[in-house]
Amino acid sequence: MGDGEGEAIRAIGARNGAAPSKRPSLTALELASGVPLGEQPDALPLPLIDPALQARVALEDAIRPALACGRCVVGFSGGRDSSALLALAVHVARRDGLPLPVPASLRYRDLPEADESEWQELVIRHLGLADWVRLDISDDVDYLGPVAQSVLARHGVLWPAYFYSYRPLMAQATDGVFMTGIDGDGLFGGWRWGGLGPLRRRPGRPLAVDILRLSIAYAPEQARRVAARRHRLSFSWLTPAALAELNAGWFVHYAQEPVRWDRRVAWWSRLRGLALAVSSLDVLGSDCGAAVANPLLDRRFLAALAAQGGSSGCGDRTAIMQGLFADLLPAEVVSRPTKAAFGGGWWGDASKAFAAGWDGSGVDETLVDVAELRAEWTTARPTLRTIGLLQHAWLSGAETSQVRERGEEGIPVVDNRKGGP
Repeated sequence: MGDGEGEAIRAIGARNGAAPSKRPSLTALELASGVPLGEQPDALPLPLIDPALQARVALEDAIRPALACGRCVVGFSGGRDSSALLALAVHVARRDGLPLPVPASLRYRDLPEADESEWQELVIRHLGLADWVRLDISDDVDYLGPVAQSVLARHGVLWPAYFYSYRPLMAQATDGVFMTGIDGDGLFGGWRWGGLGPLRRRPGRPLAVDILRLSIAYAPEQARRVAARRHRLSFSWLTPAALAELNAGWFVHYAQEPVRWDRRVAWWSRLRGLALAVSSLDVLGSDCGAAVANPLLDRRFLAALAAQGGSSGCGDRTAIMQGLFADLLPAEVVSRPTKAAFGGGWWGDASKAFAAGWDGSGVDETLVDVAELRAEWTTARPTLRTIGLLQHAWLSGAETSQVRERGEEGIPVVDNRKGGP
């Protein structure tokens, strides 16, 4: 890698503002519940920017260093966020004379609800890309399959628990950059108070439910904590004491989400769950010799997006996507209301076999009700929130030493085909 490419790599590292100063670890309650709450203490604030800076321009600036590295692989599921980032990266590369990004996709052909082939091919055709890495997946990315086992043996349980599945894609970006669209859902569509602006401006007498929402939103934080009790969490596999502790944190988290869009974007950027996710991606990228770029977390972009929306925001998720990407993608992709469901592909034979023979060890019984957790794992598709416990229980078993001895063996790349659809 040349000096220019190395400088681009360093620029990418500086832009990943959600990355904590050191790798955070899951607490016992976070592992048991699958729910990180609150803010990461060492998360960086959003910077002061020129008020005239447009969010689209800032996002292009965040993408450019990844393209300048020579090989930029975009994790491309076919969903809205990955499609938008791929399209914008292609646009910047062609405009600025940089190498085109390479989309890389996992293909779940035996799992209809996770098969994004048609959406993927629509985007690739629209962008006119000839180079596309597709990996056909079966049981390879099972929660306890060979990819997961190798990652678990090296790093322990990651959060979210399915992030090990990025590993085969990241292997395509060795000595380059792997680009993600991490948590576009949370940024563009997760604002709890996003519908309040239209309520304030709607003519006529407000409905009772509108009055209730507005009164909760603008109440003091302590009152909002009380109101949050209407939305308490209920996880059957947690002990009563653990569930009470979790809900105490959840009520605070709920109450602290800002009502203003600009403050909410800044708050979202500091969330502990986001820091854990970025850390997970970074360790996976390091394994593969790839830098990881998360343009949607670029602090300059977030500051511009916050300023652009001001107090009331930029509309719902679709409106924000249209404002940023409408000129780059087919309209049906930008406004797509559906999402793929991958859980069935990850809960495969290896996970089912381990769960069926599980002896109850490897979990903290002050936090976890073993009988209820076992019952959850007998369902057709257990909640993702329990998968960290599944992996932690597996790690506690003797078979883990065999995986460590194998090292990286057993990590398959089933099919590495290139070319357009």
